[in-house]
Amino acid sequence: MIRSTRNSLRLVSASSSPGDGHSAHHFVEINLDESVRHGVLIPKIPIEDIGVESLKGRRRKQEDRYLIEKLSENTVLVAVFDGHGNDLCATYARDNFKRFLQRNLKRKLKMPAALKKTITDIDQAFSDLAIAHQNTPEEFYEDKSMRGQAEQKQRREQNPIKSGSTCMAVVIEDGYVMTWAWVGDSRAILCRNGVAKRLTFDHSLEMKNNPLRQTEFDRIIAAGAEVTESDGEYRVHVPDHGSINMTRAIGDVKLKKYGITAEPCSFEELPIGDPDYARITTVNHNCDAFLVLLSDGVSGPLSVSEIISQILSRDQALESARHLVETALHMGSTDNCTAIVVPLGAWGKYRLVQDFHTIIIAGEPSSNVRYLRNFIGSYNRY
Repeated sequence: MIRSTRNSLRLVSASSSPGDGHSAHHFVEINLDESVRHGVLIPKIPIEDIGVESLKGRRRKQEDRYLIEKLSENTVLVAVFDGHGNDLCATYARDNFKRFLQRNLKRKLKMPAALKKTITDIDQAFSDLAIAHQNTPEEFYEDKSMRGQAEQKQRREQNPIKSGSTCMAVVIEDGYVMTWAWVGDSRAILCRNGVAKRLTFDHSLEMKNNPLRQTEFDRIIAAGAEVTESDGEYRVHVPDHGSINMTRAIGDVKLKKYGITAEPCSFEELPIGDPDYARITTVNHNCDAFLVLLSDGVSGPLSVSEIISQILSRDQALESARHLVETALHMGSTDNCTAIVVPLGAWGKYRLVQDFHTIIIAGEPSSNVRYLRNFIGSYNRY
C-alpha cells in the first residue's frame, strides 16, 4: 500500500514476526525531495524510531551518557559518551555537543570537519573549566554551561580534573549522507547485507583493535608514560596521575602531556581493503538494516557478529537495544552498558532467531573467555 503526502510517500509493507506465524505492518516514509535530489529512494529516519538502552549494570554509578537529537528536519545526530574517573566530562560533552556542532556549521565548515572540530572543541572547553576549578571544584558547577546537570549538589565532591570520556558521534543528513568521528573505545557498527561492518576501531594499545597502534605507542612512550600489559589488557601509566586503558579521550587533563590526545578519527583512518570495515559516506537503504553505537560495556563481552545477531532477533529498535544491553550483562559485563540502535531502510529484511545457548556455542574465537567465566559465576543473580 502507498500513501502520499506533499513531500513524502508512506509505504506500508508486511513483514513476518519471527516465530509467531503472523505478519506485522512496517511503515516506511520516503523523503521525496531528497530521493529526487540524490537519485535513490531515501526513507525518513524518525527520531522516535531510534532505540536506546543505558543501564548502570554492576557499577556503583552510571557514567555513560548518550545523545539523540535533530539538527534539522532531515538531519539526525546520535552519540555515546563513556565517562571514566567520574561522569562530569561525559555529561559536559552530552550537554554541549549539539551547541558546539551547530556553531562550527555556522562557520561554514563542512560536516566532516565540523564534527571532528566539535570533539576537540569540547575537549578544550572542558579542560579549561577543569583547570580553572581544579582547586575549587564546587565552582565548576556554577559555570552556566554546566547548569543543565542534575544532582549537582550530590556530586560537588567530584573533581573535574580527574574526569574523562570517550565520544562516538554520527550524523546522518537527508537520511543518506553519513558522517562519523570518535575518540576512545566506544564503537559504531553498521549492519549491511545482514553482516557486521565496523565503522570504528578502538583507541587502545591492543594490536587487534587499533591499526594505528604503533604510532600511538611511540607517541605515548616519547611523552614519558609507561605502558604495561596484564592478561592481554594494555594500560598507559603516568606517575602520580593514575592509568588509562585507551590512547585517546576527551578530558583527562593531567594525561594530555603524556600523549593521551583528543584528536578524533573518522572513516579516513579505517583500514583500506579490509572487508570487516566500511569506508563509506552514504547509507545504502536497500541493504543497510541498522546502525548501532555502543559503549564498551556492551562490546566487551560480545563479538561484532553476536551484537548484530542480538539486534536482528528483535522486531523494534527499542526492543533490540534493550535486548542487546541485557545480553551483555548476562554475559558477565561489569561495566555501564549503553546501546543506540538506528533503524535504516533494510530494517526487518534480515531475520535471525537465536537463543542464548546458540550465541555461546557460535561465539567467535575473539569472544573473551573471561566474560563467559564471569557469566557462569553470576548467572544465579539474574
